[in-house]
Amino acid sequence: MTVSAVTEIPKNVLRFERLMYVILAIGIAVTLLLNNPARDAVIAKSGLIPWLIVLAVVCGLWVLMIRVAGRGRSNAIRWLLVVFVLGGLVMAAYDAAIRHRTDMFTDICAIAETAASAVALGFLFTGDARDWYRKRPQVDSSVFD
Repeated sequence: MTVSAVTEIPKNVLRFERLMYVILAIGIAVTLLLNNPARDAVIAKSGLIPWLIVLAVVCGLWVLMIRVAGRGRSNAIRWLLVVFVLGGLVMAAYDAAIRHRTDMFTDICAIAETAASAVALGFLFTGDARDWYRKRPQVDSSVFD
């Protein structure tokens, strides 16, 4: 008789995924709805359809990285996301410093989204997620009852 280990996704990994998906949805809404002269210039130059295609590809890549970092247990993607979020924090702060008083709400949204992403990534490095990335299966003890 073979007993198979039941592996459940840790709560912190689920928290990471859920928060990142919410942040991505908010980011898409902010990108589409708020006034953004840079976006408008790109759309005027290349057209709406190519811009939407690029937006869809970028969003698809984020969804893939979130999925692979969480459920795929990829340490490489997890650390790549850390680099992206740290770079995003620097860029958001720099952008806010340059554009201050011109579009403060957009800057606040960008900084808040990036800070929330940092919180989400924190879930991957704490609690029950640490063992998840060590590739140790978590065995459901009720299997042996």
